[in-house]
Amino acid sequence: QLHCAIRKPFGPDSTDAADYLPEPLVEVAMRNIEAYTAHPIPPTTDRFIGNFFDTGATKEHLLAILADIAADPIHETFELMCHPAAPDHELELISDYNIKRVEELAILQDNAIKESMRELDISLVNYSALL
Repeated sequence: QLHCAIRKPFGPDSTDAADYLPEPLVEVAMRNIEAYTAHPIPPTTDRFIGNFFDTGATKEHLLAILADIAADPIHETFELMCHPAAPDHELELISDYNIKRVEELAILQDNAIKESMRELDISLVNYSALL
């Protein structure tokens, strides 16, 4: 066992391979399930949330995501995909998504977001919490 957690390799908001694999690949995966399960699976979050991005990266949307997380009766750990960054000249040169990164950082640090997390009893953890 590697003893290291990884990002969930599934599609946005997915917990089921059938949600992100094309049908022919799901069939192949199911035929080979014993081979796949013979190897240890690295720990990962229960759910990946990939829609806090671009036009979805708003304070209102993040508050809704947090409410959904708190109301989820099944999953315990979540990864929220985000790309926050401080203003950076080098980043501006290599990425078209540089202004949105600064906006994401401001949203993630917003006091209303922090207060919502406290009220909803949502804790931030790193991948070591999955081990």
